[in-house]
Amino acid sequence: SYMGSTDNRRKWAIDFNQDSRQVQYVKPTKQASNTELKQRKAWEVAKAPGKGIFMTAFMLWMAGSGINIFSIMITGYSMLNPIKAIIGVNSTFSKFSDPSISLLQPKLVFIAINIVALGVAFYKCSTLGLLPTADSDWVASLTVRPPLEYSAGGMAFA
Repeated sequence: SYMGSTDNRRKWAIDFNQDSRQVQYVKPTKQASNTELKQRKAWEVAKAPGKGIFMTAFMLWMAGSGINIFSIMITGYSMLNPIKAIIGVNSTFSKFSDPSISLLQPKLVFIAINIVALGVAFYKCSTLGLLPTADSDWVASLTVRPPLEYSAGGMAFA
């Protein structure tokens, strides 16, 4: 009956029943425990890199398709940041360590989102032609086949 009931965790509520306009203080029933807060914050940290993927993709698109210092720097940073985040995943989640909390799923989500961000950067490298994906990129590593025949020319002396 109260607009701001304890389900919404609001301190104040207005009663709109039977033409009475009363403002009342509603005592919160239960606050979230420290464990629940840590779990919620761990999930927020795990999903945080996903918010930057579209901004990174937009910056890579704005850098253009030409190879210049700006596009190389943006591409380099967009590759370096997810790699550093994946390497430092344990230090990122160390503040949420608690024996009663399993951080495996948030860590896996964090790593998966950073791998997607890394994939966006690799796609940009591919569009710039920096990844060796064509056959001609590997010509130097091909072995030279030995010739099947030899021919030589010369002059005949009589």
